[in-house]
Amino acid sequence: MNTFGHRYLPLAFAAILVFAVSIPAGAAPKNKPRSSSGRTVTLSEAGIKLRMVPNAEQQMLPPLQIGGTLKSDGTPYYRTQDLWLHSQLLSLWGGEDVTAALASVKFPPAAKPDELVRIDEPSKWTPYDRVPEDAELRRWAECFSGERVTEITKLSGISDYSWRRLQTGKPESCLYFGVGKNSGAPRMLFLFFRWRDPQGARTREWSRLADSCALSVRVISRTSSGSESAASRSESSASSSYYAERLAQAKKSIAGMRNWYIRETPNYIFISNQRSRNDIQRLQSDLEAARGIFRRYFPPEEERACVGVVKLFGHREEYLRYAGAGFEWTGGLWNSGTRELLVSPLDPQFDSKAIEKFMREVTLHEGFHQYIFYASGEVSPALWFNEGCAQFFERSDPRHGEVGSLEKDDEARLAAAADSADDDLARFLSLDHEQFYDAREREQNYALAYALMYYLLRGAPANGENAFAAVPGRYIEALRKTKDLSRAQTIAFEGIDTRKLASRLKNFWHDKKQLRKARQKK
Repeated sequence: MNTFGHRYLPLAFAAILVFAVSIPAGAAPKNKPRSSSGRTVTLSEAGIKLRMVPNAEQQMLPPLQIGGTLKSDGTPYYRTQDLWLHSQLLSLWGGEDVTAALASVKFPPAAKPDELVRIDEPSKWTPYDRVPEDAELRRWAECFSGERVTEITKLSGISDYSWRRLQTGKPESCLYFGVGKNSGAPRMLFLFFRWRDPQGARTREWSRLADSCALSVRVISRTSSGSESAASRSESSASSSYYAERLAQAKKSIAGMRNWYIRETPNYIFISNQRSRNDIQRLQSDLEAARGIFRRYFPPEEERACVGVVKLFGHREEYLRYAGAGFEWTGGLWNSGTRELLVSPLDPQFDSKAIEKFMREVTLHEGFHQYIFYASGEVSPALWFNEGCAQFFERSDPRHGEVGSLEKDDEARLAAAADSADDDLARFLSLDHEQFYDAREREQNYALAYALMYYLLRGAPANGENAFAAVPGRYIEALRKTKDLSRAQTIAFEGIDTRKLASRLKNFWHDKKQLRKARQKK
C-alpha cells in the first residue's frame, strides 16, 4: 500500500474493529451506560432497521484493500478473506463503551483465505441454501469475529428474527445469529459486540443491552439509496463494470449513516458529510478541471476504465479515525491500496477564504497522486516526482486557468532547499517512503521535491534547458513500460549529470530573471 500525505496546517475482523473505532486518548470507560436506549438505525438497502445500544455511533465501513492487479488491463484482485468479510458486512458502530458489527450471513468461510480473487467472484461462491448446522455456525463466527464459540443458546423475545446467543466464555464479547421469519430482508444475520472493561455489575447490563439490540431488528421495505449523478460520465469510467463496483462500494460504506451523501461527476465519485453543498460543488469543478491540466502535462498512454473515489470529511476527528494511526500530520491522503483520496477539513477558526484555499490545494495535491497512479499504469512514481508535482499542481486555480502559481513567500524556502541539493541530489532522488516522510527530514524533502519539479516543469523549459525539461516526461513513459521505479529513473536520467543538475537548480532559484521567465511560461 502506498499512501501520499498532504501536510496538515496549524483482515481478520479484529483488524477492522481497531481500524473503524478510535477511542480518544485518556477516555476512561464509565461506570454505567450514559443513556438507557440507543438510536434507531435504518439500513434501507438491506431492508432492516434496529435500535443500537447507547452511545455507539455508526462508522463508515473500512475500504476494501486491493491485493494486486492484473498487469494487462489493471483488473484489481483482492484477498479472499477480505472480500468474504466485506461482501457480508452491513454496518459498524463504535464508542467509548463498545464496538459493534452487523453482517448478513451468506457464504461459508473461504477454503483458501489468502488466495487473490476478482471482486465479482463471490457470485461464483456457493451461498448457504439452508441454516448452517451448529458446527458450521461456530466456524463462520470464528472466521468473522476471531472469537471461539463454546456454547449456543436460544434468545427469547419478540423479533422478526429467531435469535441464538453464541457464547464465547468472554464477558466482553456478545455474539448473535438470527434467522429471518419474513422474506424481503437478509435471511440470516450476525450481530457482534465487544465491550470495553466489562467488569462486575456492568457485565450483566451490557448483555441486557446487546440482547435488546438483537431483538429490535425489524424488516422494512428495501430501497436503494441514490446518488446525485453527473449529467454524463466519461466513456472510460461510466461504461466499465469497475465504475459500478466502486459506486456500489461507496453506497455501502455510508449505508444508514446520517448526513452522508454521494455526488458523481464524469470522472469522480465524491462521498461527503460536509454541510456546504456549494463547497463540494466547487471542489468537484476544481478537480475535474485539474484533471485536464494533469492530462496536458502527462497524457495517459490509453484511456483506462478507472474512477477517482474522493472522501471529504466534515470533521477532523472523522478523517483521523478513518485514515488510521500515523497520519495525524496529514490534511489529505491518496491510498493506492484502497484507491481512495481522503480530504480533511481545516480548523473552523480560519476564515472562509483560507479554508477554501486549503481544501482546494489538498484536493488538487492528492488528486494528482490519484491521476498519475492510473496514468502510469497503476504504479506510484518515485517520491521526488510524485510529491514535487503534487505541490506544483496544488498551487493552481483550474477554473481560472492558473497552473503552478509560485507564491512570493515560497521563493526563499525553495532557494534554501535547492542549496541543499549540492550535498547529494542523487541520494535525494533515491529516498524510499520511510526516508522521505521521516519526521526529522520531511519538510526539507517536500521543499526540495517542489523546488526540483518546479524547475523541471517550468524553469528548464522557459530557459531553454531542454535536456532537463525532458526528464519528467521520459520518467513517466519509462515507468509505464518497465513498471520498475529504479529502471525508470535510470532511463529518465540517462546522459544527465546530477551534479550539474544540482548546480543549475541552485542557480535558477537565486536568479530573479530566470524565475520571472518561469512564472510567465504557460
